[in-house]
Amino acid sequence: MGQKFVAEVPVNFSVRRSARGRSCRAEEFQLARRPGGWKRFRIARKTQAPSVWRAKAVRVWAARGWHRLVTAIHESTGEVKYFVTNAVDEPLARVLRVAFRRATVEQAFRLAKQEAGLMHFEGRQYVGLMRHLIMALVVLGFVAEQTERLRGGKTPR
Repeated sequence: MGQKFVAEVPVNFSVRRSARGRSCRAEEFQLARRPGGWKRFRIARKTQAPSVWRAKAVRVWAARGWHRLVTAIHESTGEVKYFVTNAVDEPLARVLRVAFRRATVEQAFRLAKQEAGLMHFEGRQYVGLMRHLIMALVVLGFVAEQTERLRGGKTPR
């Protein structure tokens, strides 16, 4: 469809140096490359302190096309994450911001399920499901707006 994406992949995700090259695991490919080239990035979050990650990206062949394999290491915990993206021309900082946005979206869905009644639909028709989804999202938006208003200039903590 021509859309750009960023996806977190497991360590055993298979990549190649070229279309006909030998495949290897993501962790073996990235860490076996030259030791330099790591850059530091500060990932800001609204409700938590910013985290610092070291990351680097290399061009790989995966899933019938050229992609970038991004390896990110959390500086304080040592946690390693692997991402694959088809946005080969985008800056690495932008790719990382998009990659780490997933936690924010998951938190929003978790909140919608628990607080706004997103999971309480018991109908059988698609139109009813869409109405329920719209109302749950309206409630969630209202709660978020009121929380922000009542918080004022205070920090989320």
